Amino acid sequence: MIQEVNTNNGNNITYHTSSASLYNTKLMIKRDAIESVIDVGSGFFLSIIIQITIFPLFDLHPTIFENFQIALIFTVVSMTRSTLWRRFFRKRRTA
Repeated sequence: MIQEVNTNNGNNITYHTSSASLYNTKLMIKRDAIESVIDVGSGFFLSIIIQITIFPLFDLHPTIFENFQIALIFTVVSMTRSTLWRRFFRKRRTA
């Protein structure tokens, strides 16, 4: 498969890709998504369990709903951090 892409400066770049490499890319994206869901989901529930266990030791007594909110904040931060690091290292690998 040949794909031609216009660049901003008017030059055309031609990429030669095979359907196998496109399939492998789609498979890699699917595997990354599954890995992320498992990683984030397990981290979310683990953080709730840790909060319920550890917070009372520091005389903090949030409700279950507040524990979910706190875990959700840390989960979003964790997902963002993981995505940024993954992109950083993939760019370094290809550069």
